[in-house]
Amino acid sequence: PSQRLIEQEFWNTVSSANAFSVQYGSDVEGTACMDSFGPWDLRNIAQQSLLGLVDNHIPGVTAPMMYVGMLFAHFCWHYEDNALYSINYNHGGSPKIWYVSPADHTEGLESTVKHAFRNHPDRYHPLMSDTAKLLMRKTVMV
Repeated sequence: PSQRLIEQEFWNTVSSANAFSVQYGSDVEGTACMDSFGPWDLRNIAQQSLLGLVDNHIPGVTAPMMYVGMLFAHFCWHYEDNALYSINYNHGGSPKIWYVSPADHTEGLESTVKHAFRNHPDRYHPLMSDTAKLLMRKTVMV
């Protein structure tokens, strides 16, 4: 099937009332890169930037993290940790589909999220009152 058909099926599935589950592993410290991955070796790339000045080992910032998922696994829309950029490498399997909101559309995205969650059962929780904090929780599927 085409990538477009798979994407349509994903949105039909997640927006239906039917329960479904997928397997997904997140925040696994490490990388699947071979030792000779060159300049894109995620184990070394932070050290070749300003992050090399950071003395602490910070998984996902100064050291790579792995995420493993199956068909229809998703990682929710969020702000990256400390508003840093992210580098991702798809080691195997089918291509990933990314949805990105440019910085100049931040207000529109936050407004959309606020509107989408206006009737959420936890809408009065302190983390839900601020859309930016909601997106930072990495638990938002828009």
